Amino acid sequence: MRRTRKVKITVENERLLVVSQRQGNASWCEDCHATVRMLSPAEASALAAVSDRTIFRQIESRRLHFTETSEGAVLICLNSLLKQEALGNQITNYQE
Repeated sequence: MRRTRKVKITVENERLLVVSQRQGNASWCEDCHATVRMLSPAEASALAAVSDRTIFRQIESRRLHFTETSEGAVLICLNSLLKQEALGNQITNYQE
């Protein structure tokens, strides 16, 4: 008679987020009604550990606040990005 063993493996992750105030744009966010730190799409995707495409999908679905500069560059509100992560990581990386 063979005995089987069950093994339970638990993995815990911790993440430390450091956002430097020295290197960024502070700008008015219409949705927050406040001056907030704004990020480029590349910075936002790196911070959320998702693709740029996922960030743009979140913008299109109105989950992230954003503004466009006079040059046409998109800037994303850090507060809205952090709020999405606090809501249970609703920012997900789409596999395509």
